[in-house]
Amino acid sequence: VPGIQKSYEKYQLTVVFTKEGETADSYIERVVGIENTIVTQVTVATSDLAEQWIVFQKGALRKSANELFSDVKRIKKAIEADTKEYRLQSYRRNSPWSHHQMDRLEKLRDDLTKY
Repeated sequence: VPGIQKSYEKYQLTVVFTKEGETADSYIERVVGIENTIVTQVTVATSDLAEQWIVFQKGALRKSANELFSDVKRIKKAIEADTKEYRLQSYRRNSPWSHHQMDRLEKLRDDLTKY
């Protein structure tokens, strides 16, 4: 990228466009050296095996891009399940029906929609 380094942050994720003449690998290695401390654990997601070994030697955790993608999908499913359960709890909180009664009513509804 021509010019100066630029970055933006969203959802606790920082995206960095390195300055002209600096590679992403050299930026990652520099930041790992600075940010990886006793208090902060850095994880680098890259499918570049050589880069994985370099950051591992500097004390950072590493994972492949596929592992990161799998983690994102797994966490997204967990969040969806939690929010669904939360919505059901708030609905049921205002309902006079017990969980057992609600399950039976749902089964009856499903049976009726088959016909």
